[in-house]
Amino acid sequence: MPTASQKDLQAQTENLAKLIKSEVGGLRTEMKSEIGGLRTEFKADLSKEIGSVRSELSKEIGSVRSELSKEIGSVRSDMKKQFAFQRQELVSYLDDKFETNRRLMVDDMQNFQDAIITEVKAIKQETIVNSSHRVTLTDHETRLSKVERHLFSN
Repeated sequence: MPTASQKDLQAQTENLAKLIKSEVGGLRTEMKSEIGGLRTEFKADLSKEIGSVRSELSKEIGSVRSELSKEIGSVRSDMKKQFAFQRQELVSYLDDKFETNRRLMVDDMQNFQDAIITEVKAIKQETIVNSSHRVTLTDHETRLSKVERHLFSN
């Protein structure tokens, strides 16, 4: 077997190192191109996935919106009914209150009118009595004048 010298070993080691470097460089280039291709594929797949997720989300959002719209519509309808009922109750209460106050005012006015009418009747009665006395006095005045004339003429 031939013996290798130190120079030969060193040359072979250098050749081997160059060979390894060139192989590693080639592998590096292959890996970069492979990774670049994978990156492009990944981006395309990711874009497709994002597109499908967006599509599903928009469908879901649309259905949620329509459900919310229906719910809000029913709540709005219920609120309108409740407000109408409350309004009717309030109107009824106010009508009753107004009618009660009106009756109280009418009663007060009638009581006042009754008092006035009673006073007027008393005054009328007194006037009738006084008229009767006046007629009587007028009759007596005529007689008295005759009696006075007769007395004073003698």
